[in-house]
Amino acid sequence: MKDRVRQRILALNREFYAQVAPFFAETRAQPWPGFALAAQFLRQRSASPLRILDAGCGNGRLFTFLARAELLAHYAGVDANADLLARTQARIRQTPRPGITSQIVQADLTSSRWPARVRAMGAFDAVFCLATLHHIPSHAWRAALVCRLAAALQSAGCLILSNWQPLRSPRVRRKLAAWSCCQLRATDVEAGDHLITWTRGVSAVRYVHSHTPAELDRMAQAARLRLVRHFRADGPAQDLNLYSIYDFGHSR
Repeated sequence: MKDRVRQRILALNREFYAQVAPFFAETRAQPWPGFALAAQFLRQRSASPLRILDAGCGNGRLFTFLARAELLAHYAGVDANADLLARTQARIRQTPRPGITSQIVQADLTSSRWPARVRAMGAFDAVFCLATLHHIPSHAWRAALVCRLAAALQSAGCLILSNWQPLRSPRVRRKLAAWSCCQLRATDVEAGDHLITWTRGVSAVRYVHSHTPAELDRMAQAARLRLVRHFRADGPAQDLNLYSIYDFGHSR
């Protein structure tokens, strides 16, 4: 994907979240069922509260879920959208959290600069990147982000991804938009790239990449991670999101 196309798509998604942040937050108030399965995995690995990075934290619902599950020692949330980050900070203030420290960073995850800001307080036991990687345009940028997320982990840490599987939903398939609506052509983008409309409160369009498990595994391997497991959860058929868990195994 050419850089001008990546930049156009990145701007499109920034515009999308600037427009829909209040309405989007309303639809993401509660944790998804997949969160509980990820939490079960973390409990099996450690009985102690964890240092967790939430990359693409949105409105901070993962913080609330993990704090109530007593899994948090330290929480770092990173997102580019100021409105959503303000909601995360409000959640942190409102959630009983004795002993939990926190850090909020406004940053574009496609930048190479943000990791130093969160790693200044130490490496993480787990890094979550939920419903975010699929909004990053181009395989090259997604692969670079996976490497940065892996680099934020301590040696026994794990990376937990969730990626939307929009084509599994007939309702979402009806919301697919033509690339011409953002002055692009289908030949400008990569296989698995889509534009999906939003009509709640305002009308807007966002970019989504539909990942396959094999595609995610290749990016993880390039970051020296090994697959622990894939599973599907969420939505009416419990298959709307693909969750992927990776760690370093014996490679580090």
